[in-house]
Amino acid sequence: MNNSGDEAQIITALSLANSSTSCSRFTIIGTYAEDFVGFLKHAALLKNPASVSLDDSVDVWHTGPPIVSGPEAEAQFGGMQTVAHTIADCKLRPSECDAIVNFLASVDKYHRTASVLPLQQYVIVPHHQWVVASETSRRICRRFSCAGFVIEAFVSAGIQLIDVDNLPLASREEVEFAFPDFRRLEEASTRIQERVGFHGMEDFGITGDGPWPIALPGYLFHACDRGEIAGAFTTYTVPSVDRARFPTL
Repeated sequence: MNNSGDEAQIITALSLANSSTSCSRFTIIGTYAEDFVGFLKHAALLKNPASVSLDDSVDVWHTGPPIVSGPEAEAQFGGMQTVAHTIADCKLRPSECDAIVNFLASVDKYHRTASVLPLQQYVIVPHHQWVVASETSRRICRRFSCAGFVIEAFVSAGIQLIDVDNLPLASREEVEFAFPDFRRLEEASTRIQERVGFHGMEDFGITGDGPWPIALPGYLFHACDRGEIAGAFTTYTVPSVDRARFPTL
């Protein structure tokens, strides 16, 4: 993938400090896992330009779950925020922003026709997936991981952040780091699992004993840790699962 245009583009990724950082619309926001230093458990898109400091709660579009990408989902689930620990700002061109706006709207429209529980909007392997009607093969809705939602938003703008066909393999332990809520659901009562629509990790693509090729949130920030590039944004090939931490220890 290459961005169009010949002008230099500033691509930055950093861990936030107490001083505020000016962020563009659709800056990628990262949230650290509570117990694992530097390991990112969530990625989301900043809803509007903002000055962001460490631990700020910021308005985002994301896959929580649920997927919240526009007014249909907001009417159902309310506006969404995430805690900001890291940012990746690609300073998108207007045409790229427009493409992401269209992507968000296309995802949001499925909330008008698909009645699914939030967990049924989520998938881990692969990073996104269409749900189709068994009788007609008609596309009903899309499922994403949090990183997959960001990846596909940028794909819609012609930007392939990471090479999703050559991902390093993540162990069971790393899956638990990245998806702590699912670990807790595995241990929950059957009544709670049925109420939220949890059918086991297999439903999210985590089958067998692993390891698995997972697009982890931290990879997105290494992909954007570029500084100034001239014209072309090259897809980042993730060298190892250590890149789930940002910055790498």
